[in-house]
Amino acid sequence: MNIDELVLQTNFTVLDLFIVAVYLAVTVAIGLYANRYITDMSDYLVAGRSIKSCLGIATMIGTELGLVTVMYMGQKGVTDGFAAFHIGVAAGLDALFL
Repeated sequence: MNIDELVLQTNFTVLDLFIVAVYLAVTVAIGLYANRYITDMSDYLVAGRSIKSCLGIATMIGTELGLVTVMYMGQKGVTDGFAAFHIGVAAGLDALFL
């Protein structure tokens, strides 16, 4: 199977590629910016144990709502309709509870 056959079998459009590229570029830019404040393993793993509650919740939600999760939920909504809504609601409530 050559590359031309693989390209024809996908539904991935130029817009989808653009969205993924922008997401990855922003993620890398934030990582490079944050790298200036990391001096040891404690800073990297637990932010030097100085993170406040609001920022901790925001980072946890950001971790849970990665690109794979967002794309999966979109696909699940298209294939299963409103029946998949409970998955997002449960994940949101879990994040707020934690």
